[in-house]
Amino acid sequence: MLVCPRVAAIAAPILGILCLTASPCTAQNAPITRANYALAARWTPAKTSKLLFDNAVIPHWLEFSDRFWYTYDTSRGRMFYLVDPRAKTKKPLFDNAKMAALLTRITLQPYEAQHLPIRTFKFINKDTAIQFELDYSKDDTVFNGESYIKVEDLGKEKGEKEKTDQQQEKDKQTTGAGAPNAAAAKTKSLRFEYDLAAGTLKLVADFTPEPKRPRWASVSPDEKRIVFARDHNLFMMDAANYKLAQKKVDDKSIKETQLTTDGVEYFDYAQTLNDELKKEFQKDEKDRKDYRVPAGGVTWSKDSKKIAVER
Repeated sequence: MLVCPRVAAIAAPILGILCLTASPCTAQNAPITRANYALAARWTPAKTSKLLFDNAVIPHWLEFSDRFWYTYDTSRGRMFYLVDPRAKTKKPLFDNAKMAALLTRITLQPYEAQHLPIRTFKFINKDTAIQFELDYSKDDTVFNGESYIKVEDLGKEKGEKEKTDQQQEKDKQTTGAGAPNAAAAKTKSLRFEYDLAAGTLKLVADFTPEPKRPRWASVSPDEKRIVFARDHNLFMMDAANYKLAQKKVDDKSIKETQLTTDGVEYFDYAQTLNDELKKEFQKDEKDRKDYRVPAGGVTWSKDSKKIAVER
């Protein structure tokens, strides 16, 4: 069996790839002087993932039955299925078109069945309903079932709303009318609940979102340690500093502990990121080139004392 020069040039970083057709290979006698890494880089998982849809099923088992749900991306959008192995049935968890219409009615945002914003959710009320959160601008208007209200004012009492308005006016005087308050978040998470049997969707008005977990953070089971990567190496911070990072990612008072020093480009402790994700993480720490990124495949021990990391 002959190694095809053309294939070897494309897949130089991947060992063991052979050409099964010998005739075209023998016609090319020019020696290969260097590996074509630039061509091979065009076919990395990060880039080919944009060309493929799902090719596997990841089951999420329900708590009060033997059923499970899963998502599956196709050219028609993301589909949600509910499976009952005992009954050997599979059906859509909900009608995508109806869900899009219900979301549009509440949020006044134009949604369609093929591009639902829902990515994950959890079952509630003994598996009779699902619950999910979506982010919206605080200046957006939503319908809470009785009246139209700004997202920022949702769940606030009248006195609290007036206090917020006064604070905003004070901020304008301090920072200037045209300058936004840097400390104020521009978006707010809204919680929705969908009744599976009735097919109804409602907005939870009194929902107070928990601080979002940054995508770079791998939190230990006891929530006392957080591992991430920076400049190809592993770093760690404790829970107190993690709270500071959740409020302000680039807080100068945050203390971190470096765990490794031998990480280098192409052989590091960080996840492989495409250019789009790199820009997203760099946004939070604009003054640093070694911004925080997720570590590669972190697995914590149950007692939170050890980690396994893919390098």
